[in-house]
Amino acid sequence: GVVNTQSTDPKQVEEERAKSFRMSGLLPEDPELLAAQTSRPDKVFQARMTGEGRLYASVPCADDVNFARLIRHVLRKAQAQIDAIRGGEAAVSPASFDGREPCAYCDYRAACLFDPKIDAKRLRRMKNMKWNEVFDRIALEDKE
Repeated sequence: GVVNTQSTDPKQVEEERAKSFRMSGLLPEDPELLAAQTSRPDKVFQARMTGEGRLYASVPCADDVNFARLIRHVLRKAQAQIDAIRGGEAAVSPASFDGREPCAYCDYRAACLFDPKIDAKRLRRMKNMKWNEVFDRIALEDKE
């Protein structure tokens, strides 16, 4: 990949390159599980670690119960989409997040013919949620 840096020092360029490849997202709360994934989680993930090897409170993480609930939730949503498509439903349903216009980033905007000015009522406006809010909402839906 291309790294945007002013430096010509190979060591600094390599550090910037490695930093740009660090993964983001939800991490396991269990430090042993995190250590089993990599010996240097701070170099592999976009996560800050304490001196004891624990994640800072600001790092998005989940315990095994919430991970299992999240996986079940995602699988239910995917199955619902599959069932809808098999049932003939193929309506365009873009979602706006943080006030960003979804069509501006969509490769299929010319094909779907969704017009945000005309079809504004069909635009789904997604609410920004913290992970604990997501887990609480999923827990309410989860039957297992």
